[in-house]
Amino acid sequence: FEVRVKKALTKIREPAYLSNLFDIIFPFDPRKGASFVSTNASLRAAQAQIRIKELTELLKRMLTTVARARKTVLILHEAQWMDLQSWELLWDIASSCPQVAIFIFSRPDRSYESVDCANAVKKIKRLTRAFSITIEGFSVEETKQMILHSWPDQRIKSFMDKIVHNVYKRSNGNPLYVRSLVLALKETGQWRIDDQGCLCTLTNEFNFDKVVIGGDLQNIVVAQFDRLNRNFQLLLKIACAIGQRFLISDVFQFLSEMPGILEQFKYPNFDEVCRVMMEVDKYGYLHRVIAEPERMCFEFKSAVVRRCIYSMMMDSQRQQLHLSIAQYYEEQYERTKSPALLTLIYEHYNETDDAYAAKKVKSLEKVAHFYYAKHMPNEAVKHYESLFGWVNSNTLSSDFFPVSNRATWHRELGESYFRRRDLEKAKEHLNLSLNLLECRLPSNKIQLFLQTKKEITMRAR
Repeated sequence: FEVRVKKALTKIREPAYLSNLFDIIFPFDPRKGASFVSTNASLRAAQAQIRIKELTELLKRMLTTVARARKTVLILHEAQWMDLQSWELLWDIASSCPQVAIFIFSRPDRSYESVDCANAVKKIKRLTRAFSITIEGFSVEETKQMILHSWPDQRIKSFMDKIVHNVYKRSNGNPLYVRSLVLALKETGQWRIDDQGCLCTLTNEFNFDKVVIGGDLQNIVVAQFDRLNRNFQLLLKIACAIGQRFLISDVFQFLSEMPGILEQFKYPNFDEVCRVMMEVDKYGYLHRVIAEPERMCFEFKSAVVRRCIYSMMMDSQRQQLHLSIAQYYEEQYERTKSPALLTLIYEHYNETDDAYAAKKVKSLEKVAHFYYAKHMPNEAVKHYESLFGWVNSNTLSSDFFPVSNRATWHRELGESYFRRRDLEKAKEHLNLSLNLLECRLPSNKIQLFLQTKKEITMRAR
């Protein structure tokens, strides 16, 4: 990745050494750590902010340069999952790169993970170049076009009105409903194409209730899922527990002991795996992530479909699956020490039962410290607050949390609040940290002067 970034920078006449800025987002070698890290906490925070600003300016210059040479479009899909820093970067690009066309596809405002992110979206919407479109259900005419798209047969030139209006009535213009109903009608075999190329039912008395799959999306997905290859069903269940995006090699780690399944999918021949996946995925639940060609990475096209499949499993099945995945990532972490695995380990332990409460806390502690060490105060605050909330609401022995650990949590949370300029909360948690260590802040200026002088003298020895 580093080599490709340097080549790209050279092509647009930017210094190749600026590739180091991308280490903020994609560490080239996580074991080395970032080369700019200082031993001074305040300096580290300042350096991190400077580098983030430098990276923002570099990305704007890159996009502007590319946009001068050719039409440039920036597309953001499922933008509701973006964090605040990503929205701030997008604001900088949208407000200073007018040549770049930007399309943002997102769910409603209530889907954003924080109020700050929702406010950032509103700020972008207020730009003079911005306009919003709310996607509604298809019209009757659009439903007709969707039926034609979902029923690829060159002989079809038109449709019987009864088919169009019944599909529209039962789908309410929802594209997934339309497609599902069309596929269900096709599978009944109760249709024909007349001499004029019109798709008709076999009889005028055809009962469309026979092809109704369900009254909601869950029922549609369940009905589709039941028609899939059994081994592919198992693969999807494991994949949806792993996440929206997943490595196929991770999925097959949990299928390796199932008889015949590796042979069916031709694993580990990735080209063959991709071909077989396309064959058995008859409803198009997945697609391959082309942006990661060196790894066989897939993702669910729809988060809704993934949640539907996930909900088909019993709680005990889901908990056991998450436990196995967490333990698998733990083994990987012990080998690679890749910090990217820490969040995954916590997320999966968090879905297990209370028998693994200690694992949940330990993994959450590591994630919170990781974000603190990477100078990501918003994430650090979120995870440390979750840590304190979880500890306060559970009955783990107090011996499990040494005083020194809790003091460290408060100190790092206080510093993270300070980086966010939330001085009151920063002071609160830094005081709590000192109290746990039985230290007290001087109550007046004379005490502060004497204490400081004493500390300087002791360190000078």
